[in-house]
Order: sequence, then C-alpha cells, then structure tokens
Amino acid sequence: MFYYISVIIITMLPTGEPIKEHSVTGPFPDIVNCMNYENVINQITIEANTKILRSECKEKVKRKAV
Repeated sequence: MFYYISVIIITMLPTGEPIKEHSVTGPFPDIVNCMNYENVINQITIEANTKILRSECKEKVKRKAV
C-alpha cells in the first residue's frame, strides 16, 4: 500500500497570513495510483494560490511482530 504525503502552504486568510497544511492520503493499492493522485494535487496547486513544500508517495512498510 502507498500513501501520498504532503505539506502545502495555502494563503487564504483575510490577513494574507499563510496556513501550513499537513496531509496523508491513502491507501493506494500501487505506486501508479498514488502518482496519479499526486499529479492531480500538483495541478490544483498550480491553479490556486498555494505552494507545495513536500509531496511524495511512500510505501507503508509492514513490520513483523517480535
């Protein structure tokens, strides 16, 4: 399973002060679906008044019980 992790700066407040939004979205069954979602988010940020600080698809690592 893959998860999309991002940190995005959004300027929405009337004062113009930015908001930092942390997000984890998923799970996605494979890297292709996660990358498609990442591309959609990148396109939205181009069209809006936002800046991406972090944007990546990461695989959740399954840990074995000891």
